[in-house]
Amino acid sequence: MQIYAGKDPVKGRETNQSSRVVEDLVKELENNDRNITCDNCFTRLVLARKLLSKKTTLVGTTRKNRVEFLSAFTNEKERKVNSTIFGFQKDSMILSYDLKKNYVVTLMSTMYSQPSVDSKGAEKKPEVITCYNKTKGGVDDSKVAYGYILQHD
Repeated sequence: MQIYAGKDPVKGRETNQSSRVVEDLVKELENNDRNITCDNCFTRLVLARKLLSKKTTLVGTTRKNRVEFLSAFTNEKERKVNSTIFGFQKDSMILSYDLKKNYVVTLMSTMYSQPSVDSKGAEKKPEVITCYNKTKGGVDDSKVAYGYILQHD
């Protein structure tokens, strides 16, 4: 755990603080084929790639205004409920899932590399969302902006 007591009066505002906090907290988990689940305050592509270079994957919700997302991923008005849009790069996946009318959820993952959707239920949730929901354990459950960082084998 790290306590945040506001910006340092001498050093001023820290840039990329959320990424630094994650890297500090998971240092002991590196190179052990673990996954980190985190909320949109911490999920960034740069961080995900740093972790991946240390044999640690990331699954997390993201903010829709991240540069990784094209407007097609975040357009809520023209989307069909329970539809998913996937985007892939060599080492990461982003997705946009229309959970309900005018409400899109966006996630990023370095753990998944295929567009897998649960076809059993009417919701047709992507597998990465199911993983996120199983492993978040406090992330996004409260309205606290800090979130929790959890490990998952």
